[in-house]
Amino acid sequence: MNRDERSQMMKKRWANPDFHKMMCKKLKGRNFPKNFSETRSKIQKELWENPEYRKMMCEKIKEQKRKPRTEETKRKISEKLKGHKLSKETIQKIVTNPNYINRRKKNSGQFQKGDKPKITGKTLEDMYGKEKAKNIKRKQRISKINYIQNQKNNGLPLSPIIGKYETKILDYLEESINDKIIRQYPVCGYFLDGYSKLRNIAFEIDEPRHFTEEQMIKDKYRQREIEEELGCTFMRIKVPK
Repeated sequence: MNRDERSQMMKKRWANPDFHKMMCKKLKGRNFPKNFSETRSKIQKELWENPEYRKMMCEKIKEQKRKPRTEETKRKISEKLKGHKLSKETIQKIVTNPNYINRRKKNSGQFQKGDKPKITGKTLEDMYGKEKAKNIKRKQRISKINYIQNQKNNGLPLSPIIGKYETKILDYLEESINDKIIRQYPVCGYFLDGYSKLRNIAFEIDEPRHFTEEQMIKDKYRQREIEEELGCTFMRIKVPK
């Protein structure tokens, strides 16, 4: 028997599911030479060219459907990954992965509803209406804060950047109203510079970076949401340049 006849015979044998299963069990855990992986990949490519073998393997994969993860499994995975930092190479691979890009676009509302996502210029308000879009944005902000706290801060609370004059102004206001002002108070995915629970007053210190047209529009939208959530009086204190 020459080499070609022997390889043909092995292909037929490997096409048999019982033989395939038996050999996989037999070869499991064995130490192979360095060039074995290259040889095995060549054999697998040749096997996949056989339509019967390919059909059999596709059916087998469909049968072995992945079981949904239990809450206990999810909890163990999250505990194991807590505080784990990814390397720059791994982050680059994730960011350039098409599945990751599609998922980010879907979460940001760039996809329409349906099985196959399609990129569209519509905003969340156009797609779902104002009320639903507001809830979606709120959930996204809160989940982002939770992600940063769990993955990057090792479970510690997130502390936003404090303005240059913020602490002095809030200290002065505390003395003036004779009440404690809670600093960086979290509300609906935002952080208020200061909040008085007793008087139900929200304080925002607008330093020069808040004076751009784009930032002023964002601040108005943010203020409206906080007022609806807390039903509070909103006080903006502008710090001149």
